[in-house]
Amino acid sequence: MLNYQNNFIVFDGIDGSGKSTQLQEIKNAILNFGFDVVTGCEPSDSQFGKRARDLIKSKKSNDALKLQTLFIKDRLEHIKSEILPALRDGKIYLCDRFILSTLAYGMSEGLDFHELVKLHGEILNDYFIFPKLTFIFDIDPEIAISRIKLRNDNLEYFEEKLDLLKTVRKNFLFLSKKFDGVFIIDANLPISKIKDNILSIISEKLLCMRQ
Repeated sequence: MLNYQNNFIVFDGIDGSGKSTQLQEIKNAILNFGFDVVTGCEPSDSQFGKRARDLIKSKKSNDALKLQTLFIKDRLEHIKSEILPALRDGKIYLCDRFILSTLAYGMSEGLDFHELVKLHGEILNDYFIFPKLTFIFDIDPEIAISRIKLRNDNLEYFEEKLDLLKTVRKNFLFLSKKFDGVFIIDANLPISKIKDNILSIISEKLLCMRQ
């Protein structure tokens, strides 16, 4: 049974889906409600996160298991150093990417779902936590890539392969049915509408319990 953390919210999906923009929008909204909020992202700045990021940027990510293992080791450091301390202080933690990214991208490169979950358990051990709410931003990969190009960002390893991204998208939709508290967000909607939809869910599922 997964250890779901009440004040832990994750924004996930492929790059270009708008998840990072919405994380900031939701952060500001929750702050206005009077709650303490901490934000973070994965990969983090740990040694493992930096190695994973460098591997992706080198566009030589030909060892899927090695890459995802680095992500999970980075996740352990992230949980211990940032996420759990914030939650223990009664703060709400908003995170850009978490476990579902490792599963979705790892599966797209041929890794098995159950083996990836098992690997998480072996590395995270007692720190194998899961967010109370996860928002998966769903968008056509072609639109996501066009958004990335518009902001003049260089395409990284996964973003250069449209077929791979299409598989990642399918994997996210598959994973949304495997865990509790996962919501699919239509990332094609206007920013204000997406924000309202997310806040409605957060207010119902989380903030109401803190009143």
